[in-house]
Amino acid sequence: MSTPALHGASGCDPQAVAEFLRALAHPMRLSILCRLLEGECAVSGFETELGLKQPNLSQQLAMLREA
Repeated sequence: MSTPALHGASGCDPQAVAEFLRALAHPMRLSILCRLLEGECAVSGFETELGLKQPNLSQQLAMLREA
């Protein structure tokens, strides 16, 4: 499976791939993704399960969304 944003006109875009991986390379964002593999979760569920405050969680979710 390929992600169009990671491919340029001439194939794989190393800069885009590096930015994508950088976005994933944060323990809290990986924890969020692992939790989402189990199914949908409300923000309040993430706050409880991951011990995050809503503003910090929103920031982490925004980083994932932009990736």
